[in-house]
Amino acid sequence: FSLIFAFMMFLWVKHLRKHSADLHHVHHMMSVLLLLKILSLFFRAVDLHYMKVTGSAFGWNVVYYLFATLKGISFFTVL
Repeated sequence: FSLIFAFMMFLWVKHLRKHSADLHHVHHMMSVLLLLKILSLFFRAVDLHYMKVTGSAFGWNVVYYLFATLKGISFFTVL
C-alpha cells in the first residue's frame, strides 16, 4: 500500500507544480501528511516483516509509532 500512496503523492506534487498560482499553505501541509502516511505504512510493513522473521520487532515498532503519531497530529492540524 505504501507504493500506491507514493504514486498518489507523485500525482499530488505534479498537480501542485502545474497549478502553483492557486497554491496555499494548507496544500504543503497536505503533502507532508501524505508523506507521513507513506512512511507510517512502510515502517508498519517493516515491523510486521521482522515480527514474522524473528518473532520480535524491537525498535521498528518505535519508528512506526513515531510516524503514526506524527501522522495523526498533522491530520488534525490540516483539518
